[in-house]
Amino acid sequence: MKKALYGTTALFAAGALMASPASAAEKIKLGVGGYYQSVFSFVDQDEPNNVRGWHKNNLRQEGEVHFTGSTTLDNGITFGVQIQLEAITQSDQIDEHFLYVEGSFGRANIGAENSAPYLMGYTAPTVALGVNSPNFFLFETLGGAGTATVIDVKTSDANKLTYFSPRFSGFQLGVSYTANTDVRGGDRQTAGLTPDNDELGNNVTATEEAVSDFISLGANYVQTFDNIDVAVSLGYVTGTWEDESGSENGTGLPLESLQEYGFGLNVGFSGFTVGGSFYHSNNFVDDGKLATNAYDVGVTYETGPWGVGLAYLHSETQAFSSWDSDEQDLVELGLSYAMGPGIKLVVSGQYFNEDNDSTADTDGVGFAVGSMLSF
Repeated sequence: MKKALYGTTALFAAGALMASPASAAEKIKLGVGGYYQSVFSFVDQDEPNNVRGWHKNNLRQEGEVHFTGSTTLDNGITFGVQIQLEAITQSDQIDEHFLYVEGSFGRANIGAENSAPYLMGYTAPTVALGVNSPNFFLFETLGGAGTATVIDVKTSDANKLTYFSPRFSGFQLGVSYTANTDVRGGDRQTAGLTPDNDELGNNVTATEEAVSDFISLGANYVQTFDNIDVAVSLGYVTGTWEDESGSENGTGLPLESLQEYGFGLNVGFSGFTVGGSFYHSNNFVDDGKLATNAYDVGVTYETGPWGVGLAYLHSETQAFSSWDSDEQDLVELGLSYAMGPGIKLVVSGQYFNEDNDSTADTDGVGFAVGSMLSF
């Protein structure tokens, strides 16, 4: 598969450059876009096992500045670039960063961008914070079930090659290849399975060196039938954990190739959007012994500047051996009001419950109000 992808890349690049004499009308110039979100939240949650430290009142912020630019050559091929700068100080201050090539043949992303099934997937609709991998998660969790059904978060912003086909009769296909999960440009050295230093002198853990060769497949179908909008997505991911010691985070279980799949559906009509998604991962362990399953469902109604929505997510990690299962439920009732282009006010009321076999159960309610700006 790797050789086939390399061959496809070479042919694609040659075809793009040799299609016809290529000259740009002008040099690429970068524009600025992005988003900025800020909410005030109040949370009333149990403190299981005397765990303390989270704040009931909080002011939360999230944002990115996007530098984007493109130019179209005389042969019709477009070259572009996108660089995303975190607006709030983070460990990875530069988030996604990639170039792309687009034409009648489809589109290729080259660099640190999310994979095809991640970008092509559909989940439960929302008008507020959302329940599926939200930017603002209000509660403290105890276990590892997670709150997401999105496919392929394990490769996240790692460098990868992604190809999207043209859309035919509503159908589109996508495939991504991620050589390794290094988000800094592939500069780490593979020096066995013990911690080592890379060329920049940074300590590299065995886990970061071992995860590699991800193949991610995505497909979706988007169509309108008599004023009814339908969107369906499918995703599958496989990858390798190159650890011959036969242990997965100390569990002592034999490692397996990653097997991850999911699907999503959205249906829109008369201001309503109804949808949901399902996700499964074996977490690199013999399937069924450390599997994560999650699903979400939701409905929204939007009229004029107003929107209201209800969403629910359930996730669970199965128990095995001496490890314990973890189950989480998250519900949101949300309200939004669009004050103007790119300016939306949101109100969110949430309920969270977690059942972890190794700790006391925890549940809580949360409330958030704030603004979501895009520019």
